Parts: sequence; C-alpha cells; structure tokens
Amino acid sequence: MSTQLPEQPFPVDDQGQHLRAPGVAYLICDADLQVTDVGASGAALLGMPEVTLIGQSLTSICLPLLGNEDQLAAVCARTLPHLQIEQINLDDDQGRTRYISLVVWPYRQAELIVILSDVTLQSRQQQRLQQQHNELLLLNEQIAAQNEQLTALNAELEEVSQRKSNMMAIVTHDLRSPLTAVTGYAGMLLEETCGPLTSDQREILEAIHQQGQHMRDLLSRLLDLRRLEATELQKRTPVDLNLLLMRAVFSFHDQARLAGVEFCFPEDADEETLQVPGDADILQQAVANLLSNAIKYTGAGGNVTVRLYRATTLPALDPPLDPTGCWCVIEVADTGPGIADDDLHRIFDPFFRTDEARVRGPAGSGLGLAIVQMAVRQHHGRVHVISSLGQGTTFLLLLPCDAADAVGI
Repeated sequence: MSTQLPEQPFPVDDQGQHLRAPGVAYLICDADLQVTDVGASGAALLGMPEVTLIGQSLTSICLPLLGNEDQLAAVCARTLPHLQIEQINLDDDQGRTRYISLVVWPYRQAELIVILSDVTLQSRQQQRLQQQHNELLLLNEQIAAQNEQLTALNAELEEVSQRKSNMMAIVTHDLRSPLTAVTGYAGMLLEETCGPLTSDQREILEAIHQQGQHMRDLLSRLLDLRRLEATELQKRTPVDLNLLLMRAVFSFHDQARLAGVEFCFPEDADEETLQVPGDADILQQAVANLLSNAIKYTGAGGNVTVRLYRATTLPALDPPLDPTGCWCVIEVADTGPGIADDDLHRIFDPFFRTDEARVRGPAGSGLGLAIVQMAVRQHHGRVHVISSLGQGTTFLLLLPCDAADAVGI
C-alpha cells in the first residue's frame, strides 16, 4: 500500500500568480496527461503556439516522457514526489539545437505541472568541459607513452655509455703498459746505454720519448676523468685547504722555475685556516691541473698568483650560489695570453683547446679543465673563470665550507 504525499507539494498561490511571473515556463495537464494550460514562456521554449499545445498529450509534446507513464501516474497520485529529466534536446526550424530540463510535480487535484528550464548554455559548457576532459585524458595517455619511450631510450643510452666507459677503461689500461715500455726504452737509448748516438738519432729518440710521455699523460687523464664521472663521493672528511694549496705549489716549484714563471702570494692574504668537507686527493688534482695550465701558458717572465680566502661576495652565476652559505675560494690567476669570449663557455668540454693554446702552447690533452670542473662539482662547488685576450686568466674554485652548505646545491 503506497503512502500518499502532501496535497500540494508545488508552491503556488491560489490565484496562480507564481506561474504567471515573467520567465516561468510551465505546462499543466490532467490525470489523463492532456495539456490544459500553457505558460507563454513554456510555449516559446517548446517552439509551439499555446493554442496548438492545449489538448495534446504530454508524452507527445515531451517525447522523453514516453515510457514513464507509470511514474507520471505515481506523481499524480502523490506517491512519487516528482519526476525529473535532464537535457532534452530540441531542434528548431533553423536546425539549431537547444537543451531543456523538466520537472513534473503534482498540482492541485489530480493534475500535474511540468516546469521547463532552458539549460542550453549549461549543457554546451558541460559538453566543452567533457571534450576538454577527454582531450586531457588523450594527452595524458600520449605523455605516458612518450615517458615510456624516454625511459627505454635512457636505459639504452645508459647501457651504451656504460659499454663506452668499459671499452675506454680497457683500452687505456691496455695501452699504458706498452707506452711505459716505449718511453722507458727511448729513455735508455737517450742515456746511451747501448752506445753513442748521432745527432739525428738523438733528435728522433727525443721525439719518441716526448710523444710517449704525452700519450701516457693523456691516458692518465682519461682514467682520472672516467673515475670522477663514474663515482660519487661516499665519505667526506675535513680537508685543510691551506695545507693542500701549499703542497700543490711546492710540487710545481721546479716546473715554474724552469719555465721562468714566478709564484706570487698576496701580502694581505687571509691567514685563517679554511676547511671543506671532501676528498683531499681529488681537490689536490683539481688545483694541480690549474697550476700546470697556468705555468704552461704564462711563459717566461710571467707570474702566477695563488690565493685562498673566505668569500665575502659571490660572483653572478647561473644558477646562483646560496648567498647565506659559507664559501671558500681557491684563486689561481696568470698573466698568460687569456681566453677569447667565444671560447669561455667551451673550455671545460673534454678535448677542447683554444686556437691560442694550440698555436702558442705545448701539446695538451684538453682534459685538465674537464677534470677540474668534475672534481669541484663532486664537492658541490662551482668553477668560475674570468679572462679576456691579452689580459690573463683567473680561475675561482668556490667550495662550500661546511657540509650543511653543500646540501641541495
């Protein structure tokens, strides 16, 4: 047994003033679903004159109501509160589509009222949103597929890089022994252990010995660079930069003297002991490469200035360094030929040598500065170079003084 709802759930006054308000679109029908009254807005919304709608069946006017007769009867009997249908599409004479929604309420004694609403704008917005949603889903699927391709490509590139590194390690390792033998035998012959040499023989042997040493140096630097690229610093210990710099300068004292280059140390140098967390051997190698280059390209009569200090201002770098951190600076400045502006961004590339270096300087591997940059990066620092042709070159190694400053760099 069904429970009957209140007599008049649809709010309207006795004279029907609410229905006659502007913009209210409605139909009223009897228990047999025959239209008995039509609001002007309702007729306009349905695209039919009021007189034409009177007497027609509600289901013939609103086709989506076909098949819902039992529910309409339940609404009329007040056993169902209301019946609602969303987004009914209507085509006018010009082929334009509008969308309406309707709600059927019980009305007066054994009557129904159908409230109509134009939802064309909302429906079209919803369709656009749905289309955009579908496009985003498709785009996400495409991005996911591209990510899978990139992941596979990265894995392939890593495998190729690993094979290259392995091959480089094998080649460099296998070449070092025969090159050591070649330079050793050439050195023995130059010492005339097997008898006196003619001037032509000595000249040839000196060339063999020199080129052999150059190849050994190249192989050693290749191995150094590979080791730096393949490993990360696992354990950091305090490195005394004052002691490190003193040892590096001392080891190049004879080379500088033979080249006619003088080491200079500013009189106002800070005597504060500076330490950084890291690997002393790797940092020593980086400083040694800078000193070697400075001596090599400065030439007789020039000088190399070495400084160590705590930075009070930081150079403009991209990305910038943390200005709130503590930074130690190792500065190596020479009075050599300098570097052209066009070459400054390439000097850290492996095997790159400037035209000036190839013309004026001795043979080099082009790996020294690449090793410097890799070593400093492993210590979460940065290399900054200041140079111009004819004005010398200054290298700044900026290193975080404390382990906490290195985090996030």
